[in-house]
Amino acid sequence: MKLAVQLFGHLRSYEQVVPYLKAHVVENFDCDIFIHTWSEEEHSDPSWHKSPNDEKVKKLTNENKLRALYDPVSLEIEDNTIITYPGYFNANNNIALRGMKAMSHSQSRVNRLRKEYAQNNNVEYDLVIVLRPDVMPLANLDLSQYLDEFSYCANSTIHFSSGAHQHSQSHKKVATPLASDLFYIARPDTLDRFFELKDNNFERFYVEFTKVNKGGISAPEASFLEALTQSGANPRFYEFPYAVIRTTGSNHLKANIETISDFAHTLPLPSYLKDGDGDVDSSFADIFFSKFDNKKLEKVQKQLTRMKRQLDSLNLKLQRIKENR
Repeated sequence: MKLAVQLFGHLRSYEQVVPYLKAHVVENFDCDIFIHTWSEEEHSDPSWHKSPNDEKVKKLTNENKLRALYDPVSLEIEDNTIITYPGYFNANNNIALRGMKAMSHSQSRVNRLRKEYAQNNNVEYDLVIVLRPDVMPLANLDLSQYLDEFSYCANSTIHFSSGAHQHSQSHKKVATPLASDLFYIARPDTLDRFFELKDNNFERFYVEFTKVNKGGISAPEASFLEALTQSGANPRFYEFPYAVIRTTGSNHLKANIETISDFAHTLPLPSYLKDGDGDVDSSFADIFFSKFDNKKLEKVQKQLTRMKRQLDSLNLKLQRIKENR
């Protein structure tokens, strides 16, 4: 099986992440790596997890180091200031539309690098893995777990999401799998159709989409998935342990890390991702609930689900109060 790995966006924590990407993904398959990134390693746009002034020193992208670490077959580095767009994605004013457009541009550009390379070198890729350079796979990626999805529906896309944002807008129910635009797998032709649609329709999906979502959209993944669906793709969502490693602070996004014991892994979990004294598998919750039989665990899960719905409802009410001020 021939794979393309498409890395997009700012490099951020790539030097910490690359050993895990190689050990858990690249070295297990016949892969070609494609990279589109920016001339500065970290972005400066406001986002939900950082203010625009968090980055103290701007680090420039080192092309030689990048080539040495990844050995990409195609690499493009652009000046991020070529992307302009005013305003914010949502009423909270914590996600700049310019940042969303830059992300879309980078995803599209690296897809084009792969498409052009394949055409010029007569290479056929079976699947494409798309992810950001700061996404650290914490287990071996076993593609055999997902091949039935592509056999059943060639337009399937596999997304390793991190929970979901669920809320109601009047009588409309909205569920958005989070982080679904950071780490995903698809066939090359599916991605080509997706980016062909998305390239010329940024406003449609990231600005006008709010018109059919009263009260707005808090998660930009909803816009990404709307464009994906309109392009004819059928997104599927799976749990897979990974982390988004921040360059400032310890606010790393830990996705499905509680499932890590279900997966084989080559490298150990980094110490800075471990809870408390360290071992994820020996946490108080694991020890406590391991004493429950399955019936008791099911009761706990049902109660937690009910509590989550109540908290989501409360969160929606709080959001409405903020918006009406």
